[in-house]
Amino acid sequence: MVILTRKCRYALRAVLELARQQGGPPVPARDIAKKQAIPKRFLEDILQVLKDSNFVRSQRGARGGYELTLAPAQITVGQIVRLLDGEMDYCDCTSCGGSQFCPLLEDCPFIEVWQQAKKASSEALNAVSFRDLMKSGLQLEEA
Repeated sequence: MVILTRKCRYALRAVLELARQQGGPPVPARDIAKKQAIPKRFLEDILQVLKDSNFVRSQRGARGGYELTLAPAQITVGQIVRLLDGEMDYCDCTSCGGSQFCPLLEDCPFIEVWQQAKKASSEALNAVSFRDLMKSGLQLEEA
């Protein structure tokens, strides 16, 4: 089972909130934190990662806050997941030769299964934009 980190789930919710506010004034971090039930100190770290990766920009001052740099249709769930959690792997042996030695690696019948699962999950996450989430009414909830 692949489990997203809490930081990644919070980032997804922060981007969703900013997508909902797209076109309006910049959104203060405290408003995002309150609406999405994200601890503010944790959110500030996440927003910095999103800013460093050019998904969001910030504006200082009394009317400051955060906004997306791209339209919600141009940002996918997969992009945010990869940014915060990296590539999703089902088994260590499927990524770059693996980080663990396995004496059965050369003849392992599972390698192809893990690689297909990784590809399918990546394609599924890349197929969903934040615009799609807003249109469908889907909610990103804490598991």
